[in-house]
Amino acid sequence: MNTFYDKSGASALLERRITEASRSRSEDSVQRLWDIRADAFETFAVSEPPSYRLKDAGSTEAEEVTFRVRGILCQKLLPPIFQVRNINSVAFLRQTVQLVSFMPGSHFEKYYESMAGVTKVLQDSIPAKVHPPATQQYEGQKSLVISNPYFSRRRHTSGMESIPLGDVVDPTGYLSRSQPQNFHHTMDNQVVYLKEHLENETVKFKTQRPEGFENGDIVEAQFSFVVFPTGKTGDEFQIRMCLRALVLLDDTFRRASLMTKPTYGQVKPTVVALKRKVVYSYRDDEEMDAESLSGRMEGKRFCIDE
Repeated sequence: MNTFYDKSGASALLERRITEASRSRSEDSVQRLWDIRADAFETFAVSEPPSYRLKDAGSTEAEEVTFRVRGILCQKLLPPIFQVRNINSVAFLRQTVQLVSFMPGSHFEKYYESMAGVTKVLQDSIPAKVHPPATQQYEGQKSLVISNPYFSRRRHTSGMESIPLGDVVDPTGYLSRSQPQNFHHTMDNQVVYLKEHLENETVKFKTQRPEGFENGDIVEAQFSFVVFPTGKTGDEFQIRMCLRALVLLDDTFRRASLMTKPTYGQVKPTVVALKRKVVYSYRDDEEMDAESLSGRMEGKRFCIDE
């Protein structure tokens, strides 16, 4: 977002969008992170890839719970990918978004309270050291970082089927052609990109190309908490917020910032007489007028006013 972006106005709109009631059945199926009760969920283990996830407490089905957060998109690493400098890095590329709010005391800050509660549930149920989800600072504000790798290691997901990246994520086929043989794209790596729109006063969603998301847009990120082992010994775990879907909610403030004309005022230049020092170096005594220069200036540098 540029310096003309109305952070206060966008954050006020974001606050309303965070607290509004669900406007469609599909929204009801995804938990709003800011008003959850952490003890309503429990941990279950997944073999492929080796990890821990959350499900509804007391449920007999191992169905992963999906959460949603809304924020101002401030940083992103999204498809399409047309080229990478180091081909070996393709295996570790991620679809990543960073979300922020510039309003103190907003419901956006309640996300961190819920994250702390979820972290405690996971730490209490996993017999190892569990690190909380990573957050970052953006212009002095705490922000959420949500991501999902394009590929999974085959040795950790040998029973999972490979699926195409698709022309929305990989329109040129570059990632598919560059995919390392010991990695593949699975259902767990899928991210859906959508845009909210009104149709006959009904909220609906349609496919949105990832390049249509820009910093300054108000978006909804749907994700799940996944706990992966870290290090070679596997005695430590890291909680990650794994991106499942990204929804464009509003881009009006971002678009308005692009139309704003700078108002820096007119600065009247001051007219002054120009003076400059010019440097000369005399080295050839034979080309000089011996009478015009003292022998003390021989081989030296001096300045004359132009």
